[in-house]
Amino acid sequence: MDLVLKEAENRRQLKQVKKLYYSAFPKNERAPFATIIRRRRSGLISIMAAENRRGEFMGLAIPGFWRDVVLLNYLAVDEKLRGQGIGSAILNAFREEYADKKFVVEIERADEGAGEEAVRRKELYLSNGMRSAGCIVDVFGVEMELLCFEQAVGFSEYRDFYRNVFSDWVAGNIRLVSGGQASR
Repeated sequence: MDLVLKEAENRRQLKQVKKLYYSAFPKNERAPFATIIRRRRSGLISIMAAENRRGEFMGLAIPGFWRDVVLLNYLAVDEKLRGQGIGSAILNAFREEYADKKFVVEIERADEGAGEEAVRRKELYLSNGMRSAGCIVDVFGVEMELLCFEQAVGFSEYRDFYRNVFSDWVAGNIRLVSGGQASR
């Protein structure tokens, strides 16, 4: 895959990332983009643009970092380019870059009755070597499943990530639904 994943630094890249961010994620799953920008300034979040070698925008990745945890908060591919292996290429780039870290994604539940898009997203992650961390969480009223590569993250560590990367208030709006470790 002809893909370069790099920090979105110029106005053009940030505009493309922001546009895709607002179109790819439902309102109830999005953090305010201004909050993401502020957290980036503190070094706790990256805003990354996926481009081909010609510099054409293909997608976005917004990971957060705390201790040995990398949480891929958002991953999206331009709608016109979906189904071409770009999401897989982004995940593989992260898997290589953070092989020594606990790498986690949160996805909307893809249980019985879930929409086709939720099922496709989960299949993307599973087909790229991720597995369920055995933890369902409620994030601001949206139930999400945690997926990981080799090293799992328990609920307490997951919530501590949010406490340290965002705030106590955000962490207080995250609850364990099932699985995981006991909350503290």
